[in-house]
Amino acid sequence: MQRAIEAQERIIQTTTELKKALMHMLLTEGLRGEPQKQSEIGLVPESWDVVPVGDICRSIVPGRNKPKVFDGDIPWLTTPNIKDLTYINADVDGLRVSLEELKSSGGRLIPEKSVIMSCVGEFGVSAVTNIEIVINQQLHAFVCPKNLNPLFLSNQLRYRKRYMQSIAAITTIPYLNKSKCESVPIALPGREEQDEIAEAFETLASKRNQHIAHRQVLQDLFRTLLHELMTAKIRVHDLTLTAG
Repeated sequence: MQRAIEAQERIIQTTTELKKALMHMLLTEGLRGEPQKQSEIGLVPESWDVVPVGDICRSIVPGRNKPKVFDGDIPWLTTPNIKDLTYINADVDGLRVSLEELKSSGGRLIPEKSVIMSCVGEFGVSAVTNIEIVINQQLHAFVCPKNLNPLFLSNQLRYRKRYMQSIAAITTIPYLNKSKCESVPIALPGREEQDEIAEAFETLASKRNQHIAHRQVLQDLFRTLLHELMTAKIRVHDLTLTAG
C-alpha cells in the first residue's frame, strides 16, 4: 500500500514540474512559432501585448470588516481555501456567509468567472471561481472582459509570482495593495491563442488532480487497513495486494 502511495506521489511531483516547464514555454514562446521580442517582463512573442492587469480587468478588493456570523451558503474564502485549485466550485472548503450578513459587514460579492489571486504572504496562488464568493483581505479579484480567458489570466498571475515578490511592501508579512495588484504586467495574445493555452493548462491540471484524488483514496484505504489489522478484524495472510 505504501509503495502504491509513493508511486502516486512521484507522478504528482513529475506532473507539477512538467506544468512549470510548460507554463514557461507557453507564456514566453506562445503556440504560433513566431519570433520573440524583449519586453519589461522578458521574452514574449512579437504579436503579444504586455499590459498591467488593472488596465484590462475590473478590480475588486474585499471589505475591511470580517463577517460576524457564518451561517449562510456563500463561500467566504482565504488563501488556504483556494491553494492548489484550478477552479473554485460550490464544494470548496471554507466558511459560509449569508447575503444579509454580507451586507451588514460591508462585504463584496465576487461574480463567477472572476480570477482570484493572493495578495498577502504567499504570492502566486490563483484560481478561477465558477460561483459567487466572498474573499477576505488576503485575496484580490479581477473581473475579466470578454477578450480575456480567465484561466489564461489565472496562470499568468501564477507565473508572475517573483514579480509580485519584488514589488511587495514588507512589514511583518509581504503584501500588495490595490494599485500594486493592478500593476502586475501580463503578456496578452489574441483570444483564440489564449483559449488554446488555457486548454493545455487545464488538461495537465486535470491529470494532476486525478492522481491527487487517487493518492487520497489509497491513503484512506491504508488507514482503514491498518486499523483492521491492528484490531485483528482481518489477518495478514488473507490479503492480496499489488502496488499498481
